[in-house]
Amino acid sequence: ELARSLNALRAEVERQLQARTRILAAVTHDLKSPITRLQLRVAALGEPEARSRLQADLDAMASLVEEGLTFAGSEQLHEPMATVDLHALIENIVEPMVDLGHDCRYDAGPLPPVRAAPRAMARLLQNLVDNAVRHGGQAEVTATVVDGEVEVAVADRGPGLAEADLERVFEPFVRIDTSRGRARGGTGLGLAIARNLAQAHGGRVWLETRPGGGLVARLRWPMG
Repeated sequence: ELARSLNALRAEVERQLQARTRILAAVTHDLKSPITRLQLRVAALGEPEARSRLQADLDAMASLVEEGLTFAGSEQLHEPMATVDLHALIENIVEPMVDLGHDCRYDAGPLPPVRAAPRAMARLLQNLVDNAVRHGGQAEVTATVVDGEVEVAVADRGPGLAEADLERVFEPFVRIDTSRGRARGGTGLGLAIARNLAQAHGGRVWLETRPGGGLVARLRWPMG
């Protein structure tokens, strides 16, 4: 009887989570059209200062809508797993960041080909690197194999987080303080998307306090 009750509770929780995801996907999708219309109308305004302010707000809304759609679809992989060159994948993320003037580097060591969904893994790692650069001022990326799992670590030397907030920042739309908010371009969904994509790979992602200051985001998933 206890097992049946727990199974029923689990099924209800899953149903509610799926309903929440469907609602988020529907709302964010339906917002795209009115935002596009508003952008066209704003572009026709004659006052440059007002136009600039309104455009900035609309750009922020459009970004949030796109992230909402991505989050709603990130609980499942929408492409097949394949053998990927993780070195090349990480370098394709790091090199454009360096070209843009960011302090971003990759310490490439021995690493065999790994299994992953290529586009989903690229998005996951991009989110971790973006988060480190945006909030920590830099990103130091390493990749290795640990106990039969692939591990990618993204470290920074930023202000870090309180121990109690290391897990909370993975919740959707959570921004701990103004320094980690939209003023720096965040939507509060980057780490939530990263966690969903990690779990879809059968893996996990978490944050650790870095000795000497800053944070380390660690991602692990099975080799095969």
